[in-house]
Amino acid sequence: ILTHFYKTHNCGGCLQAYALCEFLNSVGYDAEQIAYVQHSSHPDTKRFAKSRLMKVLQLAELYRYCTSKVSKRLYRKAIARRNLAVERFTESTIKRSAQVYTADMLNTCTDYDIYITGSDQVWNPKWYERAYFLDFVPAGKKKISYAASIGQAALTAEQQKVFKEQLSGFSAVSVREQDAVALLDGLS
Repeated sequence: ILTHFYKTHNCGGCLQAYALCEFLNSVGYDAEQIAYVQHSSHPDTKRFAKSRLMKVLQLAELYRYCTSKVSKRLYRKAIARRNLAVERFTESTIKRSAQVYTADMLNTCTDYDIYITGSDQVWNPKWYERAYFLDFVPAGKKKISYAASIGQAALTAEQQKVFKEQLSGFSAVSVREQDAVALLDGLS
């Protein structure tokens, strides 16, 4: 199963990853999550730091800045505790591949009979990653989507082309949103 779960702090994403894997194992399959490190983008920290400095220098903002600093520190501590709990849950309960894969290594992920992608915005065009369309799966192996989420109600012509091409090799496709059913149904 390839989904958003590895090294994420999204509680819902981790729970759905756990649930699908557990369900498949409970009905007799030997399922596990593929530990996949996603591509990530980093904000322009120089621009961000400059804008914050300008805010601090404005006297009207100084008081608000100081009080928000304290509340943000408390918030960060609470988030850090929650993230640690999610990491412990993920590490101790979600069955996953021993190998941690990057996009460049996924073509070596060939030991499975069936590959499933799904849920949690795996097909959202805003952060498109080919891996979630299972484009690395060897020919002759089954590809399935389970409750894959697109997260938007319309696709551009270019996005429609990508979806049509990427989904042509799937044995079965299920999606989460009713809008996604209409979007993909129109591509066939």
